Amino acid sequence: MHKKQQITFGTNGIRGHANKHPFFQNTTIKLGKAIGQWGIEKFKKKQIKILIGSDTRASSPIIKKNLISGLKNIQSIIFDGNILPTAAVAKILKQKKELDFGVVISASHNPYFDNGIKIFTAHNGNLSKEDEDHIVYYFNEKTNLKENDRSIVVKWENA
Repeated sequence: MHKKQQITFGTNGIRGHANKHPFFQNTTIKLGKAIGQWGIEKFKKKQIKILIGSDTRASSPIIKKNLISGLKNIQSIIFDGNILPTAAVAKILKQKKELDFGVVISASHNPYFDNGIKIFTAHNGNLSKEDEDHIVYYFNEKTNLKENDRSIVVKWENA
């Protein structure tokens, strides 16, 4: 019997080897849907605004592409910051109050073959344990969003 894939948050987001779970295409798309579902419910908005940045790891563009594919299933404006480090995303979130949250694809100081997904809110910075639990719940049980492109993706420099 096929074992159901789970996601777990560590001390700073979701981490792992770039070519293994949780960074397989279908898993990352499903995670994008779960993050989007959490965002809509947390911020109680019909359309949320998300900033996404990444580091220069070879695996970052494909992880970002798949994550955006999942996020596009909710009403959102996704600002693609391209290569944008964690500290820059956190600072922009504090300055641009219209953004609801940010996502960074990075494994910081970990080896090149690893990667990670960090999520920050504009108001609180790192996610609370409750926020993480909601995302895991939507990933595991409730992500029933149909494939539906209901988002706008904008390059950050043009925003």
